[in-house]
Amino acid sequence: TQERDYEKKPAKNPWFIKQFFRSYPAVVDALLDRPRRYNETRERVFEMERSGQAYVVVPEHMPVSNSETNVAKLEATYTLGLEQIQRELPAIKEFLGMKNASE
Repeated sequence: TQERDYEKKPAKNPWFIKQFFRSYPAVVDALLDRPRRYNETRERVFEMERSGQAYVVVPEHMPVSNSETNVAKLEATYTLGLEQIQRELPAIKEFLGMKNASE
């Protein structure tokens, strides 16, 4: 649900995470390591795309954050996604080897 060039940044306040979850060191480790794991996974997925092993659907535009509550904005973003997938459907069908990919 992120645009193609998105990369997760390291935590801005690692000291806060360490303090807040001090009783849960595994949670601290997981939260602090999350950006690295996300970016490595992202790169593996895009490598699969480059090698023809995967078709990756990436939003062209993502005008809302994961905490958006404005229903009108969410509906507009849904419509953007629906329009994009309709444009990409022939390429998806071709990737999957489906006959009549233009249908």
